[in-house]
Amino acid sequence: MNKKVIVLGDLNDGKETIAYEEESAPIVDNNEIESMVSDFDDEQRKNGKDYDLQRNGKKLIKTEIKYVYKVKENGGFVYRLLFKDDITGEKVDTWQMFNPNSDKKAPFRTVGEASQHMFRRLEELKTKGKTTRKTFGDVWEEFKRSPHDRANETIRRYESIYVHHIKELLGNADISAIPTEKYNELLVLLHRTGDGKGSKINGYSYDYVKSILKFIYLVVSYAYRMNYVSTETYMRFENELKMPSRKKESDKKKIRVLSNSQIIQVKDLLKDTDFYLPFLIAVMGGLRPAEVFALCFEDFDYSKGTVDINKQLVEETDGKRIIKQPKTEGSKRTVELPRFVIEEVQKKEKLLAECKAKSPLLFEQNKLRFLDGRNFKEEIIEQPNFINVDTRGRFIPAHSFSYYTKIIKEKICPNQPDIEDFSFYTFRKTHLSNMAANNCPIGELMKRAGHTKIETIYTYYYNRTNESEKKVLQAMYQCSKVLD
Repeated sequence: MNKKVIVLGDLNDGKETIAYEEESAPIVDNNEIESMVSDFDDEQRKNGKDYDLQRNGKKLIKTEIKYVYKVKENGGFVYRLLFKDDITGEKVDTWQMFNPNSDKKAPFRTVGEASQHMFRRLEELKTKGKTTRKTFGDVWEEFKRSPHDRANETIRRYESIYVHHIKELLGNADISAIPTEKYNELLVLLHRTGDGKGSKINGYSYDYVKSILKFIYLVVSYAYRMNYVSTETYMRFENELKMPSRKKESDKKKIRVLSNSQIIQVKDLLKDTDFYLPFLIAVMGGLRPAEVFALCFEDFDYSKGTVDINKQLVEETDGKRIIKQPKTEGSKRTVELPRFVIEEVQKKEKLLAECKAKSPLLFEQNKLRFLDGRNFKEEIIEQPNFINVDTRGRFIPAHSFSYYTKIIKEKICPNQPDIEDFSFYTFRKTHLSNMAANNCPIGELMKRAGHTKIETIYTYYYNRTNESEKKVLQAMYQCSKVLD
């Protein structure tokens, strides 16, 4: 639908500007719109208040720039634009309450920033005409083909988000007709209860939902630049799109930590399988699954009893296996391992060398190709010297562990309503939680985990186990003897 837009506050000449209009569109009485704004401002002054307007709970004070206001509480700046739909005659009072370039949705820092942003919006309004109908999926596909500065890894991650969370609900919807409430409802659903897919029936993490919001913002912003979304719709989208409130602590499931007896049962189950060594490294070193399955024999220092974490292996939804840099810069680390684990690695290396010497052609035939994404330019490389290879030279992917996950859930770690389900990641959480319960210094635990934020350690790994509760009681008993 084509709309005639009346812009109040064109600071170039102080007059209202018609951004665009059809030849048959009626002339709008600008004085009527001007008086509407003036009356609203004056009404606040009549009440004897120390501010001019109030919007979204914020008290606003006029500045020397018309339609730019100062936020009384924090000193930031916002601005206001007014639109009129010449089909319905509806007056749309639109506010820009935050700087769209701010991650925290904070107001503009200066009156200059706010007015410059308003000027740009005015220019866009003057040049925009009819929007072209495109679905959300069409826009995403077009963005991928367009020149952009997003890394290949980011595009793959966003494609996974689109396929798993957006496509079914909104992929075929006209992007200009999707109300912001629809996006917000989806984000709330994903964070609170999940979407019923996979094991995330109890909601996705706050950070993961934030990445979904960023993806939605990217696609809608591109649609606006390409004139697939009107300015009115986009300004409302910018102001109204928001993250859901974080789940309360009482809503969160406790992390699953294996008891000593459960660890022994898992060890006995995996003892003679290809997953015995990955299990030992994860439960004794606290490595992430993607780090365990990226390990090569040259990453180990047998004399020092350590392993160097310098990469991760990610399996994409389209079947690609990509070697990447570790999750964060802090994830690059060296981890000490017990001597018996190092000996198991040495035994595996010796066994594979013997098998390869007997059947070199078989090993060569079973080699896979991997995408090396550690550098900006991705390259296809032959299979590195992975430790997770069977006696025929076949790489053992992480998803193959699903068979044993099912057995462990049925016989060793049954699902519980208030505790997260078992997965390979449970081995890492078990190790780090036990280290925390045994008074490992917080700084050393952060290094071992590959975390740079102390709150992450406290949130996920300082978990009250039976052993930690016993230690609390023992400490309390020792303190009580002083007064007894």
